[in-house]
Amino acid sequence: MFFLLILLGLGVSLVMGLFGPIGADSYVYMGCWAAAWAVAILLVLFFPKNLDMRTTVWIILIAGLLFRVAMLPAPESDDVYRYLWEGEVSAQGYSPYELAPDDPALEHLRDETIWPGINHPDQTACYPPLMTLLFTVVSLVWYSPMAIKIIMLLADMGTLGLLLWVLARKRQPLRYAWLYAACPLLLTAMAGQGHLDALQNLLLTATLAAWLAQRPKLMFLMLGLAVQAKYVAILALPFVIDRRTIAHSWVFGLAVILPFGPFYQDGVFRSLFHFGSAMAFNGSLHWLLRGITGSIQVGAAICGVLFVAVYTWGVVNLHPAKERSADPALGMLFSLTALILLSPTVHFWYLSWFVPFFIVRRAWAWLVPLLTIALSLQAVHVQFHTGVWDMSPLLGLAEWLPVWLALAWSAKFAMGRLRSSIPVTEAITGKGGVSVIVPTLNEGSEISECVHAIRKDPVVVEVIVVDGGSTDLTRELASQAGCAVFEHTAPIGQGGGRGGQIAEGIDAAQWDVVAVVHADCRPHPRAFSSIVEHLRLNPDCVGGVAGSGFTGKNFSTALVAKANDLRAWLFGIGFGDQIQFARRDAALAHQLMARIPLMEDVEFSLRMAKIGKSDMLWQDNAVSNRSWLKKPLGRAGLILGLFFSYLLRRARGKVDTSAMFARYYSTKPENSSGA
Repeated sequence: MFFLLILLGLGVSLVMGLFGPIGADSYVYMGCWAAAWAVAILLVLFFPKNLDMRTTVWIILIAGLLFRVAMLPAPESDDVYRYLWEGEVSAQGYSPYELAPDDPALEHLRDETIWPGINHPDQTACYPPLMTLLFTVVSLVWYSPMAIKIIMLLADMGTLGLLLWVLARKRQPLRYAWLYAACPLLLTAMAGQGHLDALQNLLLTATLAAWLAQRPKLMFLMLGLAVQAKYVAILALPFVIDRRTIAHSWVFGLAVILPFGPFYQDGVFRSLFHFGSAMAFNGSLHWLLRGITGSIQVGAAICGVLFVAVYTWGVVNLHPAKERSADPALGMLFSLTALILLSPTVHFWYLSWFVPFFIVRRAWAWLVPLLTIALSLQAVHVQFHTGVWDMSPLLGLAEWLPVWLALAWSAKFAMGRLRSSIPVTEAITGKGGVSVIVPTLNEGSEISECVHAIRKDPVVVEVIVVDGGSTDLTRELASQAGCAVFEHTAPIGQGGGRGGQIAEGIDAAQWDVVAVVHADCRPHPRAFSSIVEHLRLNPDCVGGVAGSGFTGKNFSTALVAKANDLRAWLFGIGFGDQIQFARRDAALAHQLMARIPLMEDVEFSLRMAKIGKSDMLWQDNAVSNRSWLKKPLGRAGLILGLFFSYLLRRARGKVDTSAMFARYYSTKPENSSGA
């Protein structure tokens, strides 16, 4: 299945590369865009869980390269003609910041290939000087659009490689890099159209990598070069300056200033200001302000004021010095997104700026604009066929309204998290062990083997078995296995059931990380070590799920396992058989585990989402398929019905988990407390 998905992704890339957004009907290309995103998401979902890091890296890099090579035949952007033209102008001893392409003094440089495709020939260059120097070298070596596209392809691949390093450094699943490797926006914008934003993305990702590697001089050098790739990269500067790094910030100044040397007398910023204030296209808010005020300039000014206010808030609240921020990625994601949302002009490739940081942070509201921005491709198609650069206002509304709704929903949770007081470092730097809680009811046949599997991981310090009133030897066997054994037999509806058992276990736990394991689960030997490492390197993460897979080869259980993975990944809602975990202090302070008999795992996830970030670790911990041997589809339907019923009733404030418990367990064998 996985390799079929790679072939499908390659096929979609070939179609997109052969036609490009201007060579086929725009809606056909949008369909390819959606298909490519579906492939990217499925690659994350179906990527094997048991591959070593080296194999994983090579598979993702090779597939990412193949996808990009397939896009090379796509028609290049007209920006590429400007890159080459300005490089040629500079190579001939003229300044592209002083002379616009249509200046009579440059008439002798006009050719039949590059010159006719130049956009805005009445405007001088607006790119930073370092890019002009790069274009000059390209024009001297290979005066061809393909040269630019290959450079941007290699830069994009460099970003993918750095992103894999960052994910590994932060002990995050490398499979998330598929969202970059197969991203249709990146495939179209970089290898397909040749936009220089690939260089900015590479250098900004290198900035983040250098921050994580604690190499401040290299970090400031990369950020300075990123600003010389595209000026918007300067927004990242406040997020990388702190008491540890400020002494090295002079490197940033040199990297930014020195390339201006050859052009110090020219109007380097003249066209930049013109494009920023006098032109507008596809701005998510600007189009409304322009309609109200009747002026592009007034609308741009209002957007500018709003951006300054939003950006200032981000610098104050999202700086890595804040207890809750693990690194500058959150600040970079926020600031670049704010600029895009409040800019008068938003071309689809602008969204590539935040893609690396979206993947590191995985704030899923940011996936919405990466999907809907495809609607703006209609303007590219229309311009190619009619010469008019425009798009339907209704199409613009369909593009941006879902984005604002998704971000508003995300902001609601984010503000709640900022207000909560979650300890984010003590759980790992203090008593950095794991307390594993196992709720049981008549699990005598499972408990010994379960505890043995748990104790294979040296980071587990204590195993707490909380029994719900077993009539077999569960408690005795647990005690013999060295567990702390508690009994919790409160009636259903009065704090009894599995939620009450787990809550009792969390109260009794002595160590800083708590994990819930069902008796029929066999954790991987390093499952809990991976949890501790993840929490240590991601201090803004409160908890999450480790992941699981069913024993035995069965299509129905395999399908259920993938559905569980998808739900936990995209929506942050874990089930108990996926090994839920949390920082103990946060679990106690915010009562994450509800004392309810059913859906306690869902409630745990929903409460966690209100106070902090949760992650899915994609482990392959083995869970018995005993409950799925008979009528698996009927059981899946029952669980889904109860799940959605719970969410709906919870939203209305009317949940009777006792009735749900009775309905669920009337279909299950008695010894299913741990299932």
